[in-house]
Amino acid sequence: MPDACSLPVSVHAGCAYLGNVYLNGEGVKADAVQAVSWYQKACAGGYTEACASARK
Repeated sequence: MPDACSLPVSVHAGCAYLGNVYLNGEGVKADAVQAVSWYQKACAGGYTEACASARK
């Protein structure tokens, strides 16, 4: 199964969403390191809205 974050830019919002899920502990244990990892994937994929969160 391909990594979801290797898909076109239009789906990188989902990676940023997962960052929010981990940051806020929504249904998972809150994990800031994991959150930043998802934000970085979204940012690297061209979803610029996640770039500021990736640097936190």
